[in-house]
Amino acid sequence: MANKKEEEQQTKFEHLNDVMVYQANPLIESRKTFSMNESRLFFLGLQRLRPHLPNAKYFDDEFPEIHIDTKEIIDLFGGNKRFYTELRKTCENMGTKAIRDINVSSDKNKPDFRVVPVFRKIEFRASEGLTICFNIETKPYLLELEDIPYTKFPLNAAFQVSSTHALRLLELLLQHKNMPTKKIVRNFTIEELRRYLNLKDDAYMIDGKLKVSSFKKNVIDKPIEEINKKTKYKVSAKTLLKGGRTAGYTITMERSEEIIAEERAETTPEENRSFLAYRLRRIGIKPDYVPDKLIQEYGERWIEHVLMKIEPLLKEGRYSNPGGFVRSVIEDREEYEKQMKYWAEIDAAARMKERDDKLKNPYKE
Repeated sequence: MANKKEEEQQTKFEHLNDVMVYQANPLIESRKTFSMNESRLFFLGLQRLRPHLPNAKYFDDEFPEIHIDTKEIIDLFGGNKRFYTELRKTCENMGTKAIRDINVSSDKNKPDFRVVPVFRKIEFRASEGLTICFNIETKPYLLELEDIPYTKFPLNAAFQVSSTHALRLLELLLQHKNMPTKKIVRNFTIEELRRYLNLKDDAYMIDGKLKVSSFKKNVIDKPIEEINKKTKYKVSAKTLLKGGRTAGYTITMERSEEIIAEERAETTPEENRSFLAYRLRRIGIKPDYVPDKLIQEYGERWIEHVLMKIEPLLKEGRYSNPGGFVRSVIEDREEYEKQMKYWAEIDAAARMKERDDKLKNPYKE
């Protein structure tokens, strides 16, 4: 249960419940150095943008100056006598913040990266509110999204949780919300969690060894507990062991049929295919046109099925040529036809049950 203060905070931002913000997937996978208030300002800025999405008729060619009125800023920072001090501190910090470790190569063996300052301008006038403008270098991650995979993120989630770790885990999990399964499963190594959650290299370390109990309590258990209490999602974690030691965590998000239906309604077929092709390219399937060709020939359902089974194995580094291996599994015609036959039988049974239910209850909507 959220306490009274948290409930009041969420009530103030109920108007954001149906608002989505957009980020390119490389930005989701980067190292964000924001505090919670800085994250919320970042998301409030995103909601005013009109990115260039596939088939979009109207979009921003350049970043507009974004105005957030004084009342909304006061609500965000509590409206007490420390309001201006806290706001100034946050804005000064945001003025120097950059998005780090943005991977600019599809080859995981290449140590390419990019560091991009977030804002070009931050200005506050008490009579008008806060004016911000994103740095032009962030255009490929916030505006120019028509040809790259991106994630729609529910803005209200940034105000439901109060922990940056919880917020980042939600971002990383919901990046895969287009998957047709009830469960979203992601495997994270300890090193990946340090990067994604902006932890120092020596955090939770004693004499060069990971203090597992403290790491798990603060980085995994507490954020997941908050997500489960304050959002509509249910998340759990399982320890990944390697050589008898903790190597990472499998984090699973369970979604109800209602949530899946909501998220499907938010997502176009073009967005699903774009994200799936992006995942195949990241695994190492080359050249760039091949993932799209595989999706066209074998269908999204089969490829999602293959990736669900194989991605955990790829994390363990078992294969010297992961792209080639995954492609060979996708192109296994015998297994493909066997699975398609099984799905056809399941779908036919579901349609028959639906028909029988309608015959039994002809007046039920």
